[in-house]
Amino acid sequence: MKREAWGIAMLAMVGCTIPRYAKGEWPEDLPSEAYYARTYLADARNRELQTPQEYFDWVLRFYKGYMVATGWHVHELALVKLISAEEYIILAPQLAHLGTIISAEWAKHNSLRRITNETLALWGRVLKAGAKQNRAGEALERLTADVHAILDDELRKADVTAERYEDILSSK
Repeated sequence: MKREAWGIAMLAMVGCTIPRYAKGEWPEDLPSEAYYARTYLADARNRELQTPQEYFDWVLRFYKGYMVATGWHVHELALVKLISAEEYIILAPQLAHLGTIISAEWAKHNSLRRITNETLALWGRVLKAGAKQNRAGEALERLTADVHAILDDELRKADVTAERYEDILSSK
């Protein structure tokens, strides 16, 4: 009996830590809710597998983080610490664009999305390594190009490996 109560308590706590979408309460620090609504509606295959609620929940988790992953905003703040304020001002619009296009794809149903958690982790390492080498702009441009290539079906997610970014990841 105690074990069951503990399990229920843990589930309740976990539920409180997972960002959830509530219509009319879209966070101001995220790209527009309308953008994601259009993206969701444009993908008929995803609509068959995922409700709008689920899609918007995953968009929020991308930005805000959840139990198993830190969010995009945390990674943006980490990048700020690695580059100069002037460089961040220049790169911020590109970084915001990258987050927007990644999140719209990553939030889709697992069976359909072309950007996985593993890909996100790799790209995070590439951005961090690029920033440490004063190559944040170059890393950001390459990642943005790769995201567009994935979305345009010109690059398979299986081809997005550490070897693809070896020149950035292995430089000291």
